[in-house]
Amino acid sequence: MFNTPVAERASTAHIKIPGAKGSIGSSATPSSTRFYEELKELLWACAPSADRHQLVTIGIKAFIGEGIDTKGQLIAVLVGQGFKRGHIAHILKHDTGSNADTHEWSENANGQFRVLS
Repeated sequence: MFNTPVAERASTAHIKIPGAKGSIGSSATPSSTRFYEELKELLWACAPSADRHQLVTIGIKAFIGEGIDTKGQLIAVLVGQGFKRGHIAHILKHDTGSNADTHEWSENANGQFRVLS
């Protein structure tokens, strides 16, 4: 379905993620209510210019940047934000690889994801 290189797909480059890495406030931790409130604000700030696929991608990247970096963790927190489990899993699988031209993130042997630069 997405055999086109990342650069040729619908771009998310126009969507600004405030502060990028660590954009979710430093006082917020994954176990705090504030963390999830700030994530929701981040996603809704992007919503006017992004479709649900792009929002899931943005959410995954934001969470990876915050240390929530395993498939189970990523799916759980994004389901909690109203996204569908199967959609999240599909995006995670499809956009995982080692080539930054065609993939968004990679997965190591421990099942941890990292965003490709």
